[in-house]
Amino acid sequence: MQYIGDYAFNDALRNVSLKIPSTVKEIGKRAFYRSVTPAYGGYLSLIVEPGSYAYDYAKKNALSMDLGETTILYTTCMNGDQDWRVIVDKDPTCTEDGQSHEQCYDCEIIKEGSDKVLPAKGHNWGYEYIRQATCTEDGYKSYDCMNKGCIATKKDTLPATGHKLEEYTKYEANSHKGTRYIYCVNCNYSRTEAVIYVD
Repeated sequence: MQYIGDYAFNDALRNVSLKIPSTVKEIGKRAFYRSVTPAYGGYLSLIVEPGSYAYDYAKKNALSMDLGETTILYTTCMNGDQDWRVIVDKDPTCTEDGQSHEQCYDCEIIKEGSDKVLPAKGHNWGYEYIRQATCTEDGYKSYDCMNKGCIATKKDTLPATGHKLEEYTKYEANSHKGTRYIYCVNCNYSRTEAVIYVD
């Protein structure tokens, strides 16, 4: 026997060992598809001779191999027909990266080199409270992160506005003396200054 055809054992074998002679030089597409996957009821163990085409085929496709007294058990789909799905190992947070890999839905083999970093999402700020600045005191806006599971907060300072001053002056009757009244139009701040009118 030199050739195992396409789909030869497709969905046909469960929990058995199959000896492939060293004379086999070609194995067709999906020859053992679904005969080896846990999702479809079992595994297939190939008994092969080291150095043979079947050995290289089984090793490449991560099949179970019985080599003499040693059993190396793997399970996978055949000939690169895996149904790869993204598995999230760690969800990204606002500040930390996550991690994912690809795994076959049928046989649960992890795809080599499929590890992927999932970038941190960053905070999604929504402000909750505003304390207005006064003439002499800073105010602030406080923000909470809206992303699920995040309890981060931050504050942005609203600088004090400073006084907006206006003034007027009153003089005593028949006198050059007077008083200048200075006040803030935005708060209760006020002061007075004595003035003397000079001709």
